[in-house]
Amino acid sequence: MSRIKLLSILPVSVFAAFFFLFPFSQTNADITTGLVSHYKLDEASGTTAVDSTGANNGTLTNNPAWTTGKIGNGLSFDGTNDYVNIANESNFDFERTNSFSASAWVKNNSTTGEYPILSK
Repeated sequence: MSRIKLLSILPVSVFAAFFFLFPFSQTNADITTGLVSHYKLDEASGTTAVDSTGANNGTLTNNPAWTTGKIGNGLSFDGTNDYVNIANESNFDFERTNSFSASAWVKNNSTTGEYPILSK
């Protein structure tokens, strides 16, 4: 019985040794392919949210305040009517059935109400 266990453990051990001891080539993902906009919000002043792609700058509307963020700077919204307006660019037109991704770091100071992060 112990010989059967040894024979079944041996292939796993050989695989583990091969996997961890021999380097594999590294693949880096290109995150800019298909990127429409990227807002770092690192301006710290002014009324423009600069798009890092250079295509779709946003205008601060109703005075959101520049503030220190988790990493770098950010914007503080009053929860009533502040927002960043991005012109109705054709590259933001897509069917809701098409795949897309949106990402945001948000700190919400309220536990009640609904506060949209992204809308069109």
